[in-house]
Amino acid sequence: MDAVHGDMRGELLFSAKQDLDLDGNDEIVLGYGELDKADPQYSIVSELHVLRDRDGQIEELTHDLEGGYQKLGFRLIRLQDLPQTFIYCGLTNGGGMSGFAVLEISGDQVVRKVYSAAATGQGEDYISDNDRDGQYDGYKQYRNDYSTFYYSLDRTYILEKGEAVLRATKVVIPEYPQEIQDVILQYLSLSVLKIEQSPETEERLARLRIDNAGAKINGEDLAGWREALEGYHSEIQFDIKQDGLEAEASLTYTEGDKQKKEHAMHLHLVKTDAGWQIEELETIPDRVL
Repeated sequence: MDAVHGDMRGELLFSAKQDLDLDGNDEIVLGYGELDKADPQYSIVSELHVLRDRDGQIEELTHDLEGGYQKLGFRLIRLQDLPQTFIYCGLTNGGGMSGFAVLEISGDQVVRKVYSAAATGQGEDYISDNDRDGQYDGYKQYRNDYSTFYYSLDRTYILEKGEAVLRATKVVIPEYPQEIQDVILQYLSLSVLKIEQSPETEERLARLRIDNAGAKINGEDLAGWREALEGYHSEIQFDIKQDGLEAEASLTYTEGDKQKKEHAMHLHLVKTDAGWQIEELETIPDRVL
């Protein structure tokens, strides 16, 4: 087929012809790859082509979408309250992460309408038809890896005319930490994750820190401390001095190799019936070493 760019490598794994965008012209979707004979649904598509049949003239709209991911499980789907038909594409990073993209015909282009996946890490994202009417109306996003500091996050999105709206987030939070250093680390981790729509996270942060009017970790400080927690800079150094039911803690980490910069914060903690809690937090201006 002259209109198709690429080698069309492998077997034809998926094909469909339908007027997807309801403009009066049929689109042709072709997926080529290697057939998984043991379980065809896991066959990897290496070449994806979307064509348009305009009065017998075939023109290609796009080629090889979602580069960098392995693609599988193609099918045509409907989204809640939208008249057109979409292309569903399963995605995987080849490791422990699976997700998806929903592709839309927009003029002479194929664009992502809905997307949920990650190039690295582990997790599982899947689209859902909650009312079982044949039209997809939401999706789930599960993460539990270094990007979440190994907290289990389960996010629920609803699709309002194809637009994703976060409805709820469930987080598995361990028991309240007993040690001062662990209290600080849990507060930093949950803060920099910026988890939304999660009552359990809000409750735990409110318990970890009782001075809500104090300094906040935000902007560049937020990004820097997150990178430090992920191990991209030097290890965070703790200097903790406890005096009865009160404690002072200084935290530092170093960024850079040749021109080093030190980031620091100071915290005051008190021990109450709820355990150790952060009463004051102060971020210190960066220092070039």
